[in-house]
Amino acid sequence: TAYRTTHKPVVALWKLIERAAVAAVQNPGTKYTINHTTWWTRNDFLWCKLPSGRRLAYHKPAVRYEPTPWGDKRPVLYHWGIGEKNRQWVLQKTYGGKLVENIVQAIARDLMAEAMLRIDAAGHWDLVLSVHDELIGERDVFGAGTHQGFMALMETLPDWAAGIPVAAEGWEGKRYRK
Repeated sequence: TAYRTTHKPVVALWKLIERAAVAAVQNPGTKYTINHTTWWTRNDFLWCKLPSGRRLAYHKPAVRYEPTPWGDKRPVLYHWGIGEKNRQWVLQKTYGGKLVENIVQAIARDLMAEAMLRIDAAGHWDLVLSVHDELIGERDVFGAGTHQGFMALMETLPDWAAGIPVAAEGWEGKRYRK
């Protein structure tokens, strides 16, 4: 409750994204665009086009009307996915907050993947490892490329990401540490 009260725009986004996804399932062939994402269904999938152009896919989406604690019925979105416990295909219930989490994680991945390509193209570092949201690169001690240059390439935004607040933090050392 405290989070929802403090972060009302986030809660509103959850609802808008959920409505767009549900509408896309209920109206196949119609696209719904909200907050730089586009939702539609085709070929047994609910698709979400991300700002980068990449798509998320939810297999065999369905909408069921379920009762709320206050007695109304509301549409609830389901899709098939791999279960966390049994690693088998199961019908999964989802909601706006989870959809937004998927979108945010996918955008973060797209930003990091593009940063990796920029760093590789610069030619000063060898990327040796990525750990969740970290990139680890090596460079020749006497070679070109600086820590600041690496950070600048991490923070450079592609055109599709204009306005996203991105800041990189890092350190330079002889051995990897967490």
